[in-house]
Amino acid sequence: MTQKAMNRYIKNGIEQFVHKGMEPWHMPGHKRRRQSKAAVSSLYDAIDAACEWDVTELPMTDDYLRPEGFFEDALEELKNVYGSRASFYLVNGSTSGLHIAIAACAKRVRKSASERGTGILLAAVNCHRSVFNAARLLGLEVVSVDVRKLEGGMLFGGADAGKIADALMELDDLGRVCAAVITSPTYEGVCSDIRSIKNLLDGYGIPLIVDEAHGAHMVFSEELKALSGLSSGADIVVQSLHKTLPSPTQTAIMHVMSDRLVDMVREYVEVFLSSSPSFILLAAMERAVADADEHRRRFDEWVRRVRVFKERVNAGIKDIRVFVPEAGVIYDDTRIVLMPESGSGLYLADCMVKAGVAIEMAEPGYVVLISTVADTEEDFERLYDMLKEALRISCSGEDTEPWYGGHTPDADIEALKGSSAMNDIYAYPPGNPIALKGEVIDDGVVDKIKEYMNAGKKIYGI
Repeated sequence: MTQKAMNRYIKNGIEQFVHKGMEPWHMPGHKRRRQSKAAVSSLYDAIDAACEWDVTELPMTDDYLRPEGFFEDALEELKNVYGSRASFYLVNGSTSGLHIAIAACAKRVRKSASERGTGILLAAVNCHRSVFNAARLLGLEVVSVDVRKLEGGMLFGGADAGKIADALMELDDLGRVCAAVITSPTYEGVCSDIRSIKNLLDGYGIPLIVDEAHGAHMVFSEELKALSGLSSGADIVVQSLHKTLPSPTQTAIMHVMSDRLVDMVREYVEVFLSSSPSFILLAAMERAVADADEHRRRFDEWVRRVRVFKERVNAGIKDIRVFVPEAGVIYDDTRIVLMPESGSGLYLADCMVKAGVAIEMAEPGYVVLISTVADTEEDFERLYDMLKEALRISCSGEDTEPWYGGHTPDADIEALKGSSAMNDIYAYPPGNPIALKGEVIDDGVVDKIKEYMNAGKKIYGI
């Protein structure tokens, strides 16, 4: 069956306006003119070229926050592609989507239980710090929900319906719970059983928000789409397009799958998004979604390439193991997690950087690489050779530079024990809090800080 081509409303709308040739006595400040006449050979030249298409809200264009023209058509098309009740392009990254989603759910609780006191947000402990920041902004109480650990506690597994049920049993007023937020997939590619969690929460009337920042690609693959919150009943799903689709940094997308939340989400889109969103970023997101929608077969071909690569590494490169989850773990096979059989994951990262590989993240026990549909067979061949070179560097003991410039302010970490954290304490990436502001720093927090410091990883918030 041939996939219907997605209409490019934003592209067409911008082009129609620019081609009118009107003199720009309005924003943006570059006036759609190149500041340099040089050919495109540098970053500034490329910026100048992009500025020719950078327009803003005018009567002749459209207003993204109050769409009546091509943006209205574009959002309707977006909703149809994903099968949502409403979908929104986000120029402020997934962070803004999570803030919008949580605010919308919090308003729902305030409207129905205004006399009950502070709203409660259930949040898996491995949620991104933006979730906890949203709770702080909105005056919500956070109830953290533990998640399963894998590889001897080395990395987070998926959120678990049983642990969420346990957390709910501890609460005296479930009417104060505005939503539950989980991260699926994790940075390492582990997914949650979203359907089971959704079924549990439906019994309490609690919406489920899925931070699917690292899973924007899944819905386009027959192999992976069942793992997405869009296919598993989540009420709101937030995705970072720039992480796994060919889209610029800070572009993201949010899908509302529940009719009861559409109006409240739309209200908070106006609150949290810039009143002057970049038309270039909006057009780039439209193109990324359209290309993915029209070439879905590429995604399954890519999934198979990654699987072949992993098998080849595990069979052909000693002392480096590609993480393959145990039976029963739901997993996004496109994520590549490399585990040294001996030594530190951060040192392996240093060796990989010296071998020419720019990595996404390193932890004491492993290295994370992000593969996308843009990676070719040749890219995987080069990566395989670079892994062998990294292993050679590791075995030879050659000097390397810390891959992330690890530095933590001097502090007597033991002296922090028993005190309350004055800030969120976290390593970035991935941005999961080690301790939240106000939380008592116990032995576990101190041990985790020391582990990261000894490995040379940068710690924020001390």
